[in-house]
Amino acid sequence: MQRSSVINCCIAALAVVLTLTVAVIGVLVTLLVLAVRSEDGNLAEEDEPTPKPDPKPMVLPLGKPWNRAIGGEGATEGTTTVLSFEQPVRGLKAAEDGAQWAQFEVEVCNKYGPTMSLSRDHWAIRLANGDVVHQLELPDDINPPKPEFPAEASLTAGHCVRGKIVYAVLANQRVAGIWHQGSSQPVMWTLP
Repeated sequence: MQRSSVINCCIAALAVVLTLTVAVIGVLVTLLVLAVRSEDGNLAEEDEPTPKPDPKPMVLPLGKPWNRAIGGEGATEGTTTVLSFEQPVRGLKAAEDGAQWAQFEVEVCNKYGPTMSLSRDHWAIRLANGDVVHQLELPDDINPPKPEFPAEASLTAGHCVRGKIVYAVLANQRVAGIWHQGSSQPVMWTLP
């Protein structure tokens, strides 16, 4: 009799383990199905994910400074201003493939706080059709207008940097604004 009790206990334990295993597999399958489903409830296709839209930029008129603070306590405070825009730029070697040169002049000031990093990589132009164009490597022989905005630089408290950034734009494209995207909200200076 004891032997049948042990066998019954083993069968009962095996049944519990089997029931728990089936339950865990069911939960895993449910989680997998939920993870694969897209927002509309259909199974997701193997497409690339939809890119998140850029945050809406702060819009300023040409010449108006953007006052900003970077960081938390002890933040660097300063201004960034797009001072002027020119298209086509005169006096430069002609651009290739029916393009012309466009340029804007910008001034960045670090009023006070820690040293800040500057880069041309944060700048772009926005065309009238909505496209945002980042600067490509410029040919060595165009001799860009001076002063050039630095490609990479550090700006200490109490100092400003002013310079020009040049872009190649198709002659029939109209530049609508100057775009700045750093670590915070994008800013766009509109052109008249």
